[in-house]
Amino acid sequence: MLKVERVLNFETIQKAAGVSLGKRQSKITEHEAYQQEHSILQFGEWLIQSNELCRAGCLQMKTYNKRDGFYSLMQTSRPDRTERGHMMDRNEPLWFIAKLSDAAMIHISKQRLCQTAEEATSIWWIRVHARVKAIEPELAARMVPECITRGFCKEPVCCGYINTFDAKIIRDNYIKSWRRR
Repeated sequence: MLKVERVLNFETIQKAAGVSLGKRQSKITEHEAYQQEHSILQFGEWLIQSNELCRAGCLQMKTYNKRDGFYSLMQTSRPDRTERGHMMDRNEPLWFIAKLSDAAMIHISKQRLCQTAEEATSIWWIRVHARVKAIEPELAARMVPECITRGFCKEPVCCGYINTFDAKIIRDNYIKSWRRR
């Protein structure tokens, strides 16, 4: 089970920002906020619930921190706290709940959508990305691997994806999306 839902959308944040600035409404558009990775994106809120990640995958996701707008809980594997009667295996799926900001979604995507990322969490994050795309396509357009945003790979051992035709098309579309509107 993977459930991805938008809790606090951009319009609500925009209205709140306008009130806090003493104006009727903030003038920054959604496109500009995503383009600039504006601080207002720290307030966009998503809730992800899943029982498909194993312990190792959950721990990899927990490396992101509160500064990035990422808060999470994961099920304990201790036999005295679960009804399983045994210590859970590292590959056994467990409950994972995360609350993320728009900025965290972009930041995590830069690493989890990378071809060199651990396969299980990468596949899981691709599924999260697909759900986000159905709800908020503007945000999903910014959720790309870091090599696409930079134009080169910063990993010590590059997978070569940035040099492929597919990556060129995605990067070109990413750059074009900055110019529109």
